[in-house]
Amino acid sequence: MKTPATFRQITLFLCILLGCANMALADTELADTDNIRMLDFVIMSHGHGISDRNIYDDKMLRIAKNHNMTIERSFNVKKFIMGDELLAGVIRINVWHMPKGALKNLSEDADYQSLIEFRNSIHDMAALSIFFAEPDSIGGTAGHTILADLVVMAPDFDVNDRQQYENSVAPITQRYGMTRFASYDITKKLRGVAPEHAVRLNFWNLENPENMKLVGQDPDYKALVSYRNKIHDMAKVTLFFASENK
Repeated sequence: MKTPATFRQITLFLCILLGCANMALADTELADTDNIRMLDFVIMSHGHGISDRNIYDDKMLRIAKNHNMTIERSFNVKKFIMGDELLAGVIRINVWHMPKGALKNLSEDADYQSLIEFRNSIHDMAALSIFFAEPDSIGGTAGHTILADLVVMAPDFDVNDRQQYENSVAPITQRYGMTRFASYDITKKLRGVAPEHAVRLNFWNLENPENMKLVGQDPDYKALVSYRNKIHDMAKVTLFFASENK
C-alpha cells in the first residue's frame, strides 16, 4: 500500500528539520579534535542526478570553507554490487574533514540556509545517509577502479572482530591486486537509511574487478568464509564499484 503523499511530505519535513538539528547537536558533543570525518552517502530525488549534485557541491564547498570544512575524498558510484537495497540509489560518497562545531556553525550560516531549499529539492533527504567517523592510519592513493565496502557486523561482534578478519584476508586479496587504501571507523550514525550498526567504511583499489572472483575461489579465502559469515550481517554489508571524483 502506498503511503499518502501528504503523510510522506510531513514525514520528510520532520526528517529534514529534526535531522539537521540532531546533526548540529551531535557535532557539538564530539571530542575536541580537528580530525572529524563525515561520511556522506548521496541519494538524489527522482529526476535529479550527478550534474545536480555537482552544482550543489560547488555551492556548498564555497560556504563550507568558511567553517574549515573540506571534502577529503570523493567517489562517484558506478554500480551497486550487493547489500542493503536501501542504499542502491547512492550516486556519490563524500568524505568530509572538519573541526568540532563546524556543522553547528554551518547550520547558522545565512548562505547555507539560503541553499537548503535547493538541497531539499534535488536529494532524497529521507534516504541520504550520513555518519561521523575517524580515519584509520592508511593514507593511500585511489586507483582507477575502487571498491567501497560498508561493513556491518552481526550481533555480539564489533570492529575488533572485523580487524581480525581484515588482517587474515589482506594477504589473500593482495595476491589478486586488491588492496585497501583508505578506511574510516564509524563512530555515530546521524541520519538516513543506511544500516544502524555499520562500523567501518573501506575503500579498496582493484587492479582488475574480475579478480574479485579469483579471491572468492582462493582456498585460503574459502577457509575464512564461515568466520566471515559468522561475524558480519551479510545482508547489510554493502559493496559498490566507484571511481574517484576529481
